[in-house]
Amino acid sequence: MIKAPIRSILVFAGGASLLFSTPGYSLTDNERDQMLKEQQTRIQKLEAQLKNTQRSARKTDQTLKDYMSRLKVNGFITAGAARSTTDQEQGDYEWKYLTKISDEWNWKADSVAGIQFTYAIDPKWDATLQLLSRFEDEFRSDADGVITTEWAYLTYRPVDAASVRFGRMRTPLYMFSEYLDVGFAYPWVRPPAETYRVPFTYYDGISVDYVVEMGSWNLLTNVAAGRSDPSVILGLRAEDVGLVNFNLNRDAWTFRIGYTNTTVESDDARLQDLQSAVDGLFRAGRISESYQVLGDGNRAEYISFGGMYDDGTWQIIAEATELHWEDSLVLDGWSNYLTIGHRFGEIMPYITYAHEYTPGDNDRKRHEVIDAADAAIPLLNGLIPDTPPDDETYQEALDRESLIITRDGLTSARNQLAAFIEKQKSLSLGVRWDVSPRVATKFEVSRITGFDEGGNNAGRYDPIAANATADTQVHAPEEGLTSPQYVTSFVINAVF
Repeated sequence: MIKAPIRSILVFAGGASLLFSTPGYSLTDNERDQMLKEQQTRIQKLEAQLKNTQRSARKTDQTLKDYMSRLKVNGFITAGAARSTTDQEQGDYEWKYLTKISDEWNWKADSVAGIQFTYAIDPKWDATLQLLSRFEDEFRSDADGVITTEWAYLTYRPVDAASVRFGRMRTPLYMFSEYLDVGFAYPWVRPPAETYRVPFTYYDGISVDYVVEMGSWNLLTNVAAGRSDPSVILGLRAEDVGLVNFNLNRDAWTFRIGYTNTTVESDDARLQDLQSAVDGLFRAGRISESYQVLGDGNRAEYISFGGMYDDGTWQIIAEATELHWEDSLVLDGWSNYLTIGHRFGEIMPYITYAHEYTPGDNDRKRHEVIDAADAAIPLLNGLIPDTPPDDETYQEALDRESLIITRDGLTSARNQLAAFIEKQKSLSLGVRWDVSPRVATKFEVSRITGFDEGGNNAGRYDPIAANATADTQVHAPEEGLTSPQYVTSFVINAVF
């Protein structure tokens, strides 16, 4: 609002400008009064416009403040370095742990950054978006510096005890699934690879949470359904995913049970070639059964159990999982780990034992196929004559069954199958130092064992080419890993 003295000055100035703007001409009193009235009218209009502008500015400012108060932004970042003692390089490949850590310091393997936006639409609806960038992905060869959308969902809370989410969410397979990339949230440099190994990290669908108070305990029940198509190893897709999880906690205690059932599909040519190779070995009488690469009906089940005790001084974490894939030659197995840590102020040393292994029957099937392929590969392309019972050469027997397999094709299929045999044990010693409430540093050394002498099982190590991953090309090792290997890692975790 324009104050009275200022308004009088404006009126006087406006009138004076009119009086002296037309030299040589004399205005009558009526004309002068009329012009002053017109000037007053203009000033009143300017005052009204100014008031409207001020009201609009205040409204805009209030709207922006309201929007900003509803928006919450969080972020996290991990920077680190890791190396393995493995120095075996044979031909055009070398051994790499988790497809990326070799005997040279790797500054990208554990580096990751993410930012999360949460917006409160109204008291019952929220929107969440999380963007993630990592230098290298364990399962993909094209993910160097790629930004991915890990979370993108709407949340509806009809009552305080229940919430429903729609969109893309983390697959709740483990105790730390929600914080899989937030290194600050857990004690290790990276979650134990023996257990945290399923390639489907997120799914698109619906999730329902319901909390019930049972005395001093809280029980969270989660039921979810959807599909996962993250284009990870060998193009595997999880269709018709169904999940149910129970989390029970009180004070320092947390317990968890989870069950996931899904159909696994893939159009990847390498899996089709692997299936053709297995069929060819069976028809040629080299293996006892016609094994299925993806299993009968492609149904897979994942069962997990977990528990944690954290009273601020002691931190004890344990998980056990089973990936059960009926009659499958790939991606099944048991795993477990136990971590014990003790805090001394801001420093917590810890020890972790982890174990991963394949059920005996499926392990036998894999080795039967691999041994048959090793025996058959030299016989292909007429390199060494072979005389089956029907007096046909091995290659002619395959041709007769319309299953023509080249030596390179069978070799590639054999190597791919061998890469799925992941048995290993690890003992890790580490220390975490909370530099500040939002920054932590960790140093960890892991001793990894459990390999067989034939080289068909090298745990989480793969003989792969430089700058490649297990998803591109796995080589047949001329000499397997038999002695213990050591992985040394250092990271800095921060949240903001």
